[in-house]
Amino acid sequence: MDVRIGVGGIVPEWKKPQFSISSTKKTIARHLNFMRFLSGLGFRLYAPMPVLLSKQAYKKVRASQEAMLHKDDYVKLGEEMRKMNIVGVIECSKYACLGSKKDYVIESAIDEIIAHAYICNYTKTFKNIVIHAKGEREILVENVRNLPTWVKKILCLEFPERENAKRFIKLCDECSVKPLADIGHIKLLGNNYVKDAILTISDYWDKYMILHYSNVDKRGKHVPLCGDDFLKALRILEKVDKDIWIVIESPRETRIKDGLKAMELVLENSKKNRREK
Repeated sequence: MDVRIGVGGIVPEWKKPQFSISSTKKTIARHLNFMRFLSGLGFRLYAPMPVLLSKQAYKKVRASQEAMLHKDDYVKLGEEMRKMNIVGVIECSKYACLGSKKDYVIESAIDEIIAHAYICNYTKTFKNIVIHAKGEREILVENVRNLPTWVKKILCLEFPERENAKRFIKLCDECSVKPLADIGHIKLLGNNYVKDAILTISDYWDKYMILHYSNVDKRGKHVPLCGDDFLKALRILEKVDKDIWIVIESPRETRIKDGLKAMELVLENSKKNRREK
């Protein structure tokens, strides 16, 4: 079993966010620099999902115009990501806003999808963009249907919690997108805040199991898997004949350090198990 560490949810919060339309170029450059910074530390990047456009752009520019305006920048970002051997699917909970009634929120989400689609098409290493199937069903269907055909080809809906399987498949059919139902949950005991660890098994990763190193607590904050919870998840993973990626979500400098500690813990645990065998 090979254990690796990766980074997901690239949100360089230690940098000041950009707020003007003209700053989208700077926003893209900032994310690229952050990816290079993480790669320089020896991390392999998994499923990067930066917010690619400046926050206030949607009050002044209609949806696809902003994405089209920076098409060349996204293609360049895709090129650079390919050079860094970044792997994964692009997944962002923000896309759940497609089920919202607020026009500017929908425009924001659509723009992000189109921008990410430019990257997907160029890198060739990304197979899908994942949309969380949340919000009002009818609005979600209408907004997904209105996306460009070339974008819809790489879209898929994630199976939401507490959803009926037949109802979900019907929703995917209505949207004309693929279902993503290959996400399983491992229930962990002990820590009250950590509900479960998410393992992603994709036909496009034949070799890997992905363990998300952090989870969301009741207040919506990311909480690292640690101590006994983390070891329980690893023991389950070791029974599976796949290599393991430990993924640090929404990396900050402190979380990167936590991730490195986790890596040492996993390797130590793995060596111990080999000796016992």
